[in-house]
Amino acid sequence: MRVRTILLFCLAPFAIGALQGCGGSDEPGGENNNNGGALGACPDNADAQVMAGFEALQGNCSVCHGKDVMGPSRGGAPDSVNVDDAASVSDEADEIYERVKDGTMPPGSPLPAETVESIRVYLACDAQ
Repeated sequence: MRVRTILLFCLAPFAIGALQGCGGSDEPGGENNNNGGALGACPDNADAQVMAGFEALQGNCSVCHGKDVMGPSRGGAPDSVNVDDAASVSDEADEIYERVKDGTMPPGSPLPAETVESIRVYLACDAQ
């Protein structure tokens, strides 16, 4: 009994330390907020790309996907997807990225690869 107690107290700090190493960072721009998924990992030191991705979504998508855009002005965009609403972006991050990546959004002109990557980084880092 006494040996078990001593072992428990000696090994407990190692077990707790190992558990703390699991998972990614919770900070925006941290090492991995997305756990892989379609968006991939949030790279280290991604602040510039995160800002560029945010600006790209606002500049290219909010015309139809803004929470204040109503009716025919939305161009058929679903009411549930609004790039100026953090909860909506978080909920729809994978779908937003897939549509931007495959060139169906914005309609008529696919975004440059660099812009698509910035959007991916923004969604992987800040939208998760």
